Amino acid sequence: MGGVTFPAGLTSGNDLSRLIPGYSWYWANPSYQMGTYGIGTGYLAFWLYCSNGLVIHSWALSPSSEGDFGSPAWATVWHPNGLHEVVAVDADSNASDPWWSPYSGKKYFNKFNFNLSMRNASFYIEQSVRES
Repeated sequence: MGGVTFPAGLTSGNDLSRLIPGYSWYWANPSYQMGTYGIGTGYLAFWLYCSNGLVIHSWALSPSSEGDFGSPAWATVWHPNGLHEVVAVDADSNASDPWWSPYSGKKYFNKFNFNLSMRNASFYIEQSVRES
């Protein structure tokens, strides 16, 4: 599942940081276009761009309407050298401060606690523009 094929000469040993911008399948790539995408039960997803160069994608595919992340929930951690790892999202991760869209009638959240004990990391995320 997944994978990347690199043309000869594009990388140097295990250092994948010299990849041409846009030449990647990973979802942190700003030029990536997903096309049609849907998950029937809803989902919570984050793309966190950290100051140390890490990019963290979190996915919770069956969150509850109360804000629990549910299962499955995982994160991929992308390192500046191109290495990536998949880690479990802790069960105590959650969303809070809900609001309902007047247009769709769907419930959304403004605040999130996102914990990755496998990497000794916790994130508190609050939308800078409420109800957006």
